[in-house]
Amino acid sequence: FRSALHIACANGYQAMVKYLLRQKATTVNCVDRFGISPLDEASKRKNAMIVELLKKHGATPMTSSSGFSLCTAAASNNQDKLEELQMSGVDLSAADYDGRTALHLAVTEGHTAIVRWLLDSGDVSVNVVDRLHHTPLDDALNSGGKNQTELADAIRAAGGSTWGEMCEAGWSPEVQEAISTRANAIAPPKTLNSVNG
Repeated sequence: FRSALHIACANGYQAMVKYLLRQKATTVNCVDRFGISPLDEASKRKNAMIVELLKKHGATPMTSSSGFSLCTAAASNNQDKLEELQMSGVDLSAADYDGRTALHLAVTEGHTAIVRWLLDSGDVSVNVVDRLHHTPLDDALNSGGKNQTELADAIRAAGGSTWGEMCEAGWSPEVQEAISTRANAIAPPKTLNSVNG
């Protein structure tokens, strides 16, 4: 199925993309029946503004075969395999079919050395949002493992946020005002006089 976000990205509707990304129910890392994500749609149309907007909200390339390989290596604490994949040009932020990345899995499994290696590589996005609306920081905070605090601190130090923090940031007064101003320019609100005629 194609989501509203797919359609907005495919058609270059930046205002609609912004609106949809503010909705907590919107899944930024989803694929349609052809394996195409909203990020793929925006990239295909070379819409840099929408691509950056999606990435800011946790979008990542949805390459299920690479994502699966990365996630498997991270979950099994296999740094050699991760290094091999990186050397072959695989994006370390590539996600599997659930939008989960190697960082998500390394955090969930409590593999501190893998998390540190991924963060130190500089090639990993720390705020990728999976289909359950979890970032790696959400996973670290909810893991309940013995090194939960260490992992959360490392991710936060690298610029990581929780899904809730990302949503709150999207609703800042400055953003709300900019969106309202733009919306009013497109379709001015009806006043009581214009409604009653």
